[in-house]
Amino acid sequence: MTTARVTVRSSRLSLRVDLRVFGVLAVLGALSLVALTLNIGRGEFPIAPVDVLAALAGAGDGATSFIVLDLRLPRALTAVLAGAAFGIAGAILQDLARNPLVSPDIIGVTGGASLAAITLIVFGGGSGLVSIRSPRSAGRSPPERRCTRWPGAAACRATASCSSASAWRR
Repeated sequence: MTTARVTVRSSRLSLRVDLRVFGVLAVLGALSLVALTLNIGRGEFPIAPVDVLAALAGAGDGATSFIVLDLRLPRALTAVLAGAAFGIAGAILQDLARNPLVSPDIIGVTGGASLAAITLIVFGGGSGLVSIRSPRSAGRSPPERRCTRWPGAAACRATASCSSASAWRR
């Protein structure tokens, strides 16, 4: 089986690309966009895919645009970006270990990630380092965060500390 390849060469750059890879990426990208549109439309208030696309383009009615842009789109984009991050992290881990079957728990990545998460929970406070804002709230000021004033915050930090202390292995 022969594959179509495009080769580009210049004085400093040489690049060979398999066209089948672009075809597969285009099909997977289109399927991801269809799945994203269907995911945004699902929920307690179902929205047709045509209405989802209209709301994304700015042509939807007020209620549909609010549900799509402010409630469901940030959740769906977070899921897509988290999945992509996990995939990239797995590929990097496999490349670093030079083993296509490597697992994070074999080299201690799981324990380090748990330690970092517990440390952030205990000492990080209630503010996040990264926040995803919806397109509609871009001009507004962020709401006040009262996480640190919440009476259960100390209990949560104490529970996290006890949990990490009990999981500590010598």
